[in-house]
Amino acid sequence: MSRFSETEIAALYRVMRERQAMRHFLPDPIDPRVVIRLQAAPA
Repeated sequence: MSRFSETEIAALYRVMRERQAMRHFLPDPIDPRVVIRLQAAPA
């Protein structure tokens, strides 16, 4: 069970979807190890 409501989760996904240029600050790709670590982080 998430500690966030369905409304809060939906709002986060909406912001992420609408802010498509999130990575315009860094042109280099994200290190795959960082992606794995983020995916494994507790919710």
